[in-house]
Amino acid sequence: MILFLALVPPPGVGDAVAEVLARVPHEPDDFNGLHRSELLLRIAGLGNVATPEVASVVRAVRAGLPRGAVPPHVWLEGAWALETEKDPSIGARVAGDVDAMTDLVKTLPTAVQSYGLYVDRRAFLPRLSVGTVTPTTGLSFLEALVGELSRFRSEAWDVTSVEVVRRSFSGGNTRGFEVVESVPLNG
Repeated sequence: MILFLALVPPPGVGDAVAEVLARVPHEPDDFNGLHRSELLLRIAGLGNVATPEVASVVRAVRAGLPRGAVPPHVWLEGAWALETEKDPSIGARVAGDVDAMTDLVKTLPTAVQSYGLYVDRRAFLPRLSVGTVTPTTGLSFLEALVGELSRFRSEAWDVTSVEVVRRSFSGGNTRGFEVVESVPLNG
């Protein structure tokens, strides 16, 4: 199974983001919006991991989390869009204890790699992607979506765990993720 590490916002936050997306009408081919179950903060990709190795991943995450850490208090606020030529993403910025959240997750790729597992080393970004533009995305839609996200502020939450996540293939639908294991910060 293809695994990765992520921070998963509470359901109410994902629902609020889905409501923002629904307020901006568009043609289906104009925007690749993420499904509600895909809204998460990706930490690191781990590649294809055999089921028996999941326990090693969980042990590595548990070992990599700092002991006695105060859970970062965060929320989504503001928009980011198309920040580089190679990034077609649009999303919401994470606000609050962002430095504490980043410090919390930055040790995890090294901890997991020490168990002999592959780790995608792309840097963690404190933002929640909501989708990507397509070649047919119009400027009016893009401006409307960025405007809605710029005015958006989610409820706040404490980051109390790191999730080991896999892509869900239920019913032939590949849109969505499933939490395989939730590793508490102080557990």
